[in-house]
Amino acid sequence: MSLAQLHWEAGAFGRAQEVLQQSAEFCSDHPTWRLNLAHALVAQEDGFRLGEAAELYQSLVTHFAGPPGVAGGSGGDALGGSLLDVPPAALANLCVCHVVGSQNEVAEELLRRLEDVVGAAGGSTGGSEGAPGGVPPHLSLTNLAIGTLYCAKGALGLSASSWGCWTANGRSQESEACTMPPHLPCVPRTGFCAV
Repeated sequence: MSLAQLHWEAGAFGRAQEVLQQSAEFCSDHPTWRLNLAHALVAQEDGFRLGEAAELYQSLVTHFAGPPGVAGGSGGDALGGSLLDVPPAALANLCVCHVVGSQNEVAEELLRRLEDVVGAAGGSTGGSEGAPGGVPPHLSLTNLAIGTLYCAKGALGLSASSWGCWTANGRSQESEACTMPPHLPCVPRTGFCAV
């Protein structure tokens, strides 16, 4: 996977995909390998591999949280599986794959499940996501990825400069002292997250 990472960092996403697929025989059952391959597929600008990427991201959701509609698939079960155990970028990118593939209902259902899980965990949509003892970043990252997709595709008349700053409770606060949050490593022009 180190060679694939070198290609990724050089922006050669197709080559990173090829390197990862060469190790499929030995690594295809490992969640990190599937996550990296899915990222390499969505990073390519042709967009023809989104179905494959969605299948890999869905396999991660099933691996960590169980299948939808079963105990554990929407929150947790006796074995401890939960959507919060799924890597946040995998959930975000799975939703974006569904939106790009005109499967908005599927993406909305996943978002509803995620909102339920975060709510049951005592979280909210605002606050100190990712901070120790704070709300997990899954829902915020997913909403950010979908919002970035819509902005990148010109579906909304928003820009980073019109976002303003956000207080801890999620309300907009206009101030010249505010700065935008640090840039998340996203694939340019797509809305996909690569964290």
